[in-house]
Amino acid sequence: MFYGTSPVLRLYGYAIHTIFTSQIQTMSYQQRRSNRYLRTSMDIGMGVFYIVIGCLVIFMKAFGTMAIPPIIAYILGGMMLIGGGARLYRGIKDILPQKPGTEPTEPEQ
Repeated sequence: MFYGTSPVLRLYGYAIHTIFTSQIQTMSYQQRRSNRYLRTSMDIGMGVFYIVIGCLVIFMKAFGTMAIPPIIAYILGGMMLIGGGARLYRGIKDILPQKPGTEPTEPEQ
């Protein structure tokens, strides 16, 4: 894996990667499911936030003393709308009932 060019960054990157993977491996199935609900609510909240900010960027091309050229405002606003829509879709998709037989089962140990 690539953790950066500096030896210090490589060390920190490796340490963070190791800690994160060890925590995931020791989590129980119920803890992972509760984290899924947290991620779903974050996806919906951030999706709505990105959509609102994207609309503001498109329709308000001047923020205080900082003026944004129209083409940049349209590109940035469009990217935020697409990203917000994708996050909103992912959050709503996790809430909707899944087809029978596709619900993840608890792994056997």
